[in-house]
Amino acid sequence: MRKLLILFILTAISFAFLQNSSIPKVAVNSVILAQGDELILSASNLLEGSYKLVLNSPSGQVISQNIDSIDGKLDYKLKLDESGNWAINFSGGGLDTLMQVSVMPLSNPESSASKEINAAVADSENTVVEVNTANEAINTDNSTTDTQAINGAETSISTDNTEAETSANTNILTGQTPSLTNIIQEAMPDNDDSEAGQNAAPVSDTEVISTETTVASPEVSPETTEATSPSEASDTNSTEAIGNANPTELSLNTQTENTEMTEQASTEVDSLNTQAQSTETTEATNTENTTTEAIEPTNEVQSTETNEVLNNELATENTTTSPESNTETNTETNELAVESTTTNPVEESISTTETNTEATEVLDNEAETTEPMNTDTSSSPTQEEAVFANPTTTEAQVFAPLSGAPIDFAIVDSKLIAKQSEKPIWQLDFAKNSGDTAGNIIKQDDFVYLGHGNSLLRIDSKTGKVLARWLLSGQITAITENADGIAIDVKIDDGNSENFVLRGNNLDRAAHFSTDPKLYTWLENEANVSNPAARLAQDPTNPWLYLKAGQANPDPAEAKSLFNNAIDTTNSFYDAAGISQQLLEAGQNSLSTKAFSKSLSDFAARGYDPRLVTDMKLHDSYNFPLKAFNSAIAKGDLSKAAILAEQVKYFLSPNSPEIRSALVNYADLLKKNGNKDEANSWRKIAKSSNKTTVSNILDKIFASLAGVAWYAALATLLSSLALHLVLLFKYWRPQSVMLNRKREAGKKPSPLARLFAIRYYSTTEKLVLGLILASTVLLAGLGAWHDKASNLPKAIASGSYANKSVQSFINTANLSAQQGDFIKGYTAQVNNKTTDAEKYYQAAGNFPQALNNLAALTGDNSFVTKALTYAKNLPEALYNSGKEVEGFDFQKDFLPGKAVLSVPTNEDFQAALSGNWQDAIAKTFTSTYLLNTTPFGLNSIVWKIILGLFAIYTLLSLLWILWPRPRMARNAPRSFLYNIFSFLVPGSGMADEMWGILLLLPWAIFGLDAISRFFGLGFAINGLSLRLDYFVLGVIYIINLIAIVVEFLSYRQRMNKLKEEDLDLAREFNLIK
Repeated sequence: MRKLLILFILTAISFAFLQNSSIPKVAVNSVILAQGDELILSASNLLEGSYKLVLNSPSGQVISQNIDSIDGKLDYKLKLDESGNWAINFSGGGLDTLMQVSVMPLSNPESSASKEINAAVADSENTVVEVNTANEAINTDNSTTDTQAINGAETSISTDNTEAETSANTNILTGQTPSLTNIIQEAMPDNDDSEAGQNAAPVSDTEVISTETTVASPEVSPETTEATSPSEASDTNSTEAIGNANPTELSLNTQTENTEMTEQASTEVDSLNTQAQSTETTEATNTENTTTEAIEPTNEVQSTETNEVLNNELATENTTTSPESNTETNTETNELAVESTTTNPVEESISTTETNTEATEVLDNEAETTEPMNTDTSSSPTQEEAVFANPTTTEAQVFAPLSGAPIDFAIVDSKLIAKQSEKPIWQLDFAKNSGDTAGNIIKQDDFVYLGHGNSLLRIDSKTGKVLARWLLSGQITAITENADGIAIDVKIDDGNSENFVLRGNNLDRAAHFSTDPKLYTWLENEANVSNPAARLAQDPTNPWLYLKAGQANPDPAEAKSLFNNAIDTTNSFYDAAGISQQLLEAGQNSLSTKAFSKSLSDFAARGYDPRLVTDMKLHDSYNFPLKAFNSAIAKGDLSKAAILAEQVKYFLSPNSPEIRSALVNYADLLKKNGNKDEANSWRKIAKSSNKTTVSNILDKIFASLAGVAWYAALATLLSSLALHLVLLFKYWRPQSVMLNRKREAGKKPSPLARLFAIRYYSTTEKLVLGLILASTVLLAGLGAWHDKASNLPKAIASGSYANKSVQSFINTANLSAQQGDFIKGYTAQVNNKTTDAEKYYQAAGNFPQALNNLAALTGDNSFVTKALTYAKNLPEALYNSGKEVEGFDFQKDFLPGKAVLSVPTNEDFQAALSGNWQDAIAKTFTSTYLLNTTPFGLNSIVWKIILGLFAIYTLLSLLWILWPRPRMARNAPRSFLYNIFSFLVPGSGMADEMWGILLLLPWAIFGLDAISRFFGLGFAINGLSLRLDYFVLGVIYIINLIAIVVEFLSYRQRMNKLKEEDLDLAREFNLIK
């Protein structure tokens, strides 16, 4: 029986050794190096192939190296000249290992602290500590012969003893060494704000000698192990929910196995001694040296007594694997906990799985070497433990939490600080201009919730790592916990607010964002940190961090991977669109297109419609491409413009003339570069937006004109004054003759006599003047009509009527007529209030747009047919009837198979709030309509005074029609200034033939539009462009020049006839001497 037992033990040991020999191992020569020392990384038992080594220096520099394994082994050496913490990532062949090395500065080599550090580093070099991710049950034979179950990896230190060799199956834990932690702490500055202090990795009081990470091979399936006491369970690699409305899930799959390590002791130990202590539940025993016996391998965790935590000794980690396996693995390291995982790609998930983390209590084992060592028991021996949680940065300082003690949180200057026993363990701060931090937090299990800007963050309470992010519609002002979940109060436009509820991992509804342009920069500004790659370790939910890390990475493959992560992590259309523009600038054209496609997918999923984005400033705030498109066209960059044109076309609609104008300019650029066919194609696409959605084209014209009516009225008023000026010079000489005659008769002319030149105007010219003034009144009436509907909330032009500000306005506005019912029906429909929507659409009667939407709401296509009977060219109804219609690329690509709704236009709001334009014009001339408005922000009294003066001016002008002019004025000679001004003011020279007004009024309107567009004054007539203005004005001046030439020839004939028929008058006019 005894022989069988021995045979069984030897067989198990051999099996464990063979099994362990196939496990990949990664090691560094030392985790603490002096500045300028050489780092040596070696790996064994690797799969054949290429492996990637990435080193992140303390200053943020990234060193990347691809290394091929040879016979399953590889080595890499690098001199580390920069002091601080170096993060090392070794990946490939199913491995993904993270380690950290501290490089100590030697600014004063002669100082005692430096000498102690150098000595300690020298002691730690060339000593290898193997760390296996396998789980073992270790039976420790101490003075009390207690059997304790220890989860985690077995640490084996190979030593060479010249006097004797130990058994191959014995694990050596050697005696005592001076505490390296104490030496380091004495050498480092006391000021926590120092650079070294901020970049220092969290450490405990135990000493790190060196590391070798043994990683389970990818082929090994996860095995379920279970801790039998609270002190043996911890959870460091948890499944993290990351995202916004759809949080992104990070699955960390750790493959482990149960193994037992044994190695032959063959290295002499001179100065490196390690002490192992073992404590029972009730009291700590004295340190004594005992012989470590061979450990019987087992696949089950043996039950043990609960042991007291020894914070300065062996660290035990319990790793919870991905939810798919439901496997918990316990990982224990003696010196160094190294993150080594096989990770899944970041993937979006509506529902995410989170695993709570628990603190691990630590056990240590007494051990004895086979040969007695010379030890100094007067000193307190310690082992240093380096816990690689998150790489520390100046933006987020992380310290090792103490198990058992509660964690307190405080918000200080927009920073979230976590403290344990009054000692900060981590903090999360934010860059400037990234929004405000809400004044309260929610603590829930192992998580803490914080509102910053428009982001709700779920944070690991122990490590400070951001696990999930949800984007809300505006600045978060408060978060509270209730029976429904976590309630979030949000401030949006115009003092409005709304409330969201987070239930589990999902918000109760999609967010429709505020129109505050600053909101769309918050997340990007939050990523403005000195080291984006390091910040990513604490916050993997910010896509801009991936982008910035990729931009700083010199390795094209790694940069592209980070860019893809940036796209995958985005959860808002404006962030995806912004990243798309950045990628396009970086020359990543295909990734830019991918990001923009995701942007519009989110845009559609939230219920936005590009036809409703009529405010181009908001278009730019959304990071949409119009601005970049215009810039590319201006620079003549055809390649970039071609990509952006495919994006801009999605926003083409009759309500966005700026988009059409940009596409026309692009077509011109193509034509200029010889691409005539492509130019014609894009010009055709641009013209498709000209299709009106109203049955009467006059509605469109007057509604467009009403938008600039006040400026147009001012222009026509000025044109009447310009006509007065031209006619003053036209009749200057006959008026001079009349004034001379008065002087000769002994009468003194009035100094204001020249102002009454209107007396010499022809009847036709007086009528033209009257018509111009009437046009001024008409335009003023349209302006007053427009003003009644001009105070629409900015959110109306934001792209969605599901916005809380839009709903509030629609519910309180006095909307009338068919257009009003249509608007209310559409608002109810996009907010899923189908009963209300159907009621309003039916109340709209035969309004074509309401009928089209009613068909989409009810599924009854007969309403589409009916809509086309009232508006045969209604684009949405044609599209829904199955006909091919241009201009619906967004619906075809991002909402395939869905009926297209007719959307409210500015004309609809105008009619719903102010009635139709015909009624407005009638009221202008028949009532006190103009008295009830105040244009340009004028005081009402001042406005009434202006109206009174204008009425007097108009009345006098009309009365002069009844006053006959002197006969000699008909064929009077003209002054030189008249010829000049009659050319500058088109139509003024033909005012006596009535049709001159056909040149004068268009000149005033198009001239005003051209001036506004050229100088960027902020007002313009929809449907016009600067190019069109120039063309129309050019035609007007050409016609005017021809008319002047013809009129001048006629004038010469009349002057010659005057010389022949009336010599005396000709002499008064100085035509003859």
